[in-house]
Amino acid sequence: MSEFETATNDPISFEEYETLIRLIITDFTLVKAAEIKKELHNLTDEESRIIGLSVQDFLDYETKKNTLGKSAFTYLCHIDTLLQKFVSKTILTPVPSVSGLPILSNSYVALNMPIPDEEWGKITSYADYLGLDYIRTKVSPYTALVDVFDKQGDEHNGSGVLISENYILTCAHVVDKMTDIEVVIGDIRYKAVNVYQSQNKDIALIEIENCTLSPGNDIILGEGYVLEPIVTLGYPPIPLMKENSLIAQRGEINAIASDYYGYKNLIYSSIVRPGNSGGPIFSENGYMVGMVVEDLEHRNLQNTIHLDKDQPIEKQLESLCEQINGIPPIVPFYAGLTAAEIYEEIKLLKPDLYISHNLK
Repeated sequence: MSEFETATNDPISFEEYETLIRLIITDFTLVKAAEIKKELHNLTDEESRIIGLSVQDFLDYETKKNTLGKSAFTYLCHIDTLLQKFVSKTILTPVPSVSGLPILSNSYVALNMPIPDEEWGKITSYADYLGLDYIRTKVSPYTALVDVFDKQGDEHNGSGVLISENYILTCAHVVDKMTDIEVVIGDIRYKAVNVYQSQNKDIALIEIENCTLSPGNDIILGEGYVLEPIVTLGYPPIPLMKENSLIAQRGEINAIASDYYGYKNLIYSSIVRPGNSGGPIFSENGYMVGMVVEDLEHRNLQNTIHLDKDQPIEKQLESLCEQINGIPPIVPFYAGLTAAEIYEEIKLLKPDLYISHNLK
């Protein structure tokens, strides 16, 4: 069997995709491509500087290095898909090449500067190519169930996100006036040791101890934009279900609006429910662009229902039901504080707390 015949379109892991993305973007840069061609074909410096690297040379080089643990040809179908995405996003530019086997003879060049090594550990280096399901997979381990109890001993739920080591970001209304506060991250339950609650915005920080997760490369605050696809995450209770499950909901940002206090809010289309409050909102670029706060549904039935009090009560009830059933459903707006508002308030609550961000 030839190496070309080992190519398969079988699903691969996100970790394998990350490796392929890193290799492609690095190898097709001008300097690295020249090094590869010189090594593979014993070219002179001048010959190796001809712009473009073929897919064949890329596969031969990475197979020789055994970077992927097996022949790079195995990933040919996935590599070709990624190459087309990079071309569509102008990361790579096709280069005219001599005839040869389809795909393998295609040549490309990356005219951008090489990405610094420290950036390759971040979710934002891959999210734009791998989509919202990749983002959900990466950030789920940091999304928390906030379990609180009031003075009467009644249990309530909210959501949160590990925004920094041992600090959970959530809504102030989730923890306000609660006597016992716990958070669940993964399968581990933590007791709150401190709660820092904003007096201005619906923001609170829950401090815990001995959490081994470090969110710096995966939870990165950034700006959101109108019509940008998003995913919301949280733990709203599910009727008839014994356990709390992490719910992911796709949507888009519909507007960025100021409330009556002047704070910037994302208005978005993802459907959120009681229990989602405090959950993170991520953009398709991998940035955390906001936090779920509330829905803005407003039902005003004034002057909508009309009853004839001269009719028997049975007739009035029948008329009332008919009129209520005839009212069209109201699709609520959903609002969340923007990442910039969150960052600004965290710095007031805990000035020395490290928060990974890409805000201006």
